[in-house]
Amino acid sequence: MSNGTNPTIRRPPGFIVMAALVTLLLVLASVSTWSALAGDGERAVDLGAAATAVAALAVLLAAVRRPPVLDVRVAPGELEVRFHGWDVLWSLRREVRIPLDHVAIVRVHRPATLWSGWWHRRLGTVIPATIKAGWFGGPDGRELWDVRAGADVIDLRLASPSPMSRLVLQVPDPQTLAQLLATATRNVRTAQTAREERP
Repeated sequence: MSNGTNPTIRRPPGFIVMAALVTLLLVLASVSTWSALAGDGERAVDLGAAATAVAALAVLLAAVRRPPVLDVRVAPGELEVRFHGWDVLWSLRREVRIPLDHVAIVRVHRPATLWSGWWHRRLGTVIPATIKAGWFGGPDGRELWDVRAGADVIDLRLASPSPMSRLVLQVPDPQTLAQLLATATRNVRTAQTAREERP
């Protein structure tokens, strides 16, 4: 039932920040041009430099908001993850290889928050409600994340002797990858059990 009022459109925080940056960029560029035409060269240069800085910040924010560029492959006996483009910088990692027998739990979910207390971050990038990428200290040890807000992720809990306790990645089809990983890890465990039971 409609009460005759229009519903409020909620914009994501990143959209609002980007709109504010573009508006600020246009204002700075206009005032810089006006100052140059009015003969105030020093002010025009200062405002032009500020506009350049705002433009660089807008480009950086746009890059942070893009989904991760990852190659994830289940190879015989291991999971291979290759980071590309900006994700090498955000996560401070180019490649990760995890033996399948280290994978304890595989699940797909949408993180409630991407925030991690500053004391938990080791190396990486965190912008609340936007990105969490890099190495973090979790309750059970080191964690590697590369996700953006609002997306389903594949969340792997790893067992010893893995050097990390958790791997959380945003991939195009996390459900399919989770099923593939569950099957591959089950096959690896079955093969290990069969080897151990041989006389």
